[in-house]
Amino acid sequence: MKSRSLIDTNAVVTVVTAGAIAAVAFFIVLSVLAKPSDFSTRASEIETKAERAESLFRTGTGANAFAAGSVCEQGVEAQATALKARVQAAAQGSGVTLASLGAAPAGPGQDGVTLSAVGLQFQASGRYDQVMGLLAGLANARPAVFVDTADLISRTSSVDLKFQGRVFCNARS
Repeated sequence: MKSRSLIDTNAVVTVVTAGAIAAVAFFIVLSVLAKPSDFSTRASEIETKAERAESLFRTGTGANAFAAGSVCEQGVEAQATALKARVQAAAQGSGVTLASLGAAPAGPGQDGVTLSAVGLQFQASGRYDQVMGLLAGLANARPAVFVDTADLISRTSSVDLKFQGRVFCNARS
């Protein structure tokens, strides 16, 4: 007696093939939907801006690309010390408590690069208006502090601020 299978293998192959085709079609549709219509234009603009910035930094005109007062003219070690003093004074003036404060050169200078960064990190707490006063004081001072991240965390009667940023200095001074 020949045993009959309860499952028709042709039907299984057909169902699996149809499922695979549906999955591929689904992923193709998702990839088309996920890519903005002006993606090529946006990517081209970003590449152009990146090439321009790199060109400015390598040709010696990088510091001149920033507004007057945006780039410090002193060395990075001196700027790190001055930056810490500036944040401490701004915190004291606005009534904010500093939990931590650090400022140091972001890394060794590179040949042919005209700007060097001084990294700034601090954590502060106080009333919302006090913390905003601290940030306003930093925003208005020169050289400019470029913000990488600023996390403002609300507490019941105060806010905590975790800040990371940079000041750029002319590497040739």
